[in-house]
Amino acid sequence: MRALFAQGSMTWYAETANYLLLRRNTANVISSQGAGWGFSTIHYTEKSPSKVMPTAFALSALALSEDFNTNEGVIAAIEWLISKQQANGQFGDTVPGNDAETVFATLTLAQLQQHAELSSNAASAYQRAQNYIQEQLNANGHISHSPLLTAIALRALYSETPALLDSDQDGLPDIVENKLGLNPQLADSQKLVKGNGLNGDVPTLPIQHISVIQDHEVKHHLNHQHGEIQLISGVLPVGLKIAGDTIIGTTQTTGQYLISFQVIHQGKVIKVGSASIYVMDPNSDIDNDGLTASIEHLHGLDPFNQKDADLDHDGDGISTLNEILNGTNPRGEGTLDSDNDLLVDAEEEKLGTDPSNPDTDRDLVNDGEEVALGRNPRVNEPAVLIINSSLILPVM
Repeated sequence: MRALFAQGSMTWYAETANYLLLRRNTANVISSQGAGWGFSTIHYTEKSPSKVMPTAFALSALALSEDFNTNEGVIAAIEWLISKQQANGQFGDTVPGNDAETVFATLTLAQLQQHAELSSNAASAYQRAQNYIQEQLNANGHISHSPLLTAIALRALYSETPALLDSDQDGLPDIVENKLGLNPQLADSQKLVKGNGLNGDVPTLPIQHISVIQDHEVKHHLNHQHGEIQLISGVLPVGLKIAGDTIIGTTQTTGQYLISFQVIHQGKVIKVGSASIYVMDPNSDIDNDGLTASIEHLHGLDPFNQKDADLDHDGDGISTLNEILNGTNPRGEGTLDSDNDLLVDAEEEKLGTDPSNPDTDRDLVNDGEEVALGRNPRVNEPAVLIINSSLILPVM
């Protein structure tokens, strides 16, 4: 990710950062699952318990994000990482700690010092980790007899302002902009785009997010005007191909694929663009909203947005999740009456009746008629009368 940032691929960096945040554990900081990142699993939709090493690497990669200071997931992960520091300053998933985990965690904390407003705990944790490393170097002259760990430890001890600091967030580090005669406080790196058939005047299409379900037919237009698509970088999932301006086919290979492309018309490049292609197992639930990827795809929902299932897409007063669970149409209108019982679904939601069953209490009178008569559509009155009459004692 730092390489993407350094070469100015801000779109790819942002996309990768978003995906990485989705892979974070969202459990409580003190829980066994933790609030950091774990090592990858065979099934990419699953999450393994948080560990020091992957959490340190993830935070280091995300440290260049624009919203790093305010992202709640990042803040939770930092607090979890700090919680794995032991009394002697060492870090570890177990007790006693581990020197490899300690030097990488310390290096990450060093990089976080440029975000001092994040947490005072991070600064004190960094100081304790520095003290531990310094003690080890003073006593042994090395860290665990490892040249690599020793070098990383020295880098963590004497970390300064990152050489890749990019004040204007245009993809070029300040030190590079100064040497090229650009303004490090102004996003002007587009002036350098030349020699490849493109220039700063070529329109850039908005990045496209393409959700694909494993073994489902794909037909996605990358460009809705004249021109043919030519890949610049990246590869398509096996089984998909570009025909004209459209991605078509089916694929069995799950995962994330990043591509950049150009639109060519009459031999000239008229547009450039990029896309993130996510191929998902139909039974996966990546955003943990209670809906599988195939169901979200069927109803036009975003399988990476945990909150869209709670929205009311058709304005009928019932959340999309409840409509899907009830078997009603989440894209219908507010007047939708799925079971034709003279009660719209929104009213049935309020009354607690079944919007997919015209006679909720099975008393042979549909719910709408019962409401009109002032009766309770959830109570089978004839059955209640029979029960009551059987309980009345005879008069002696």
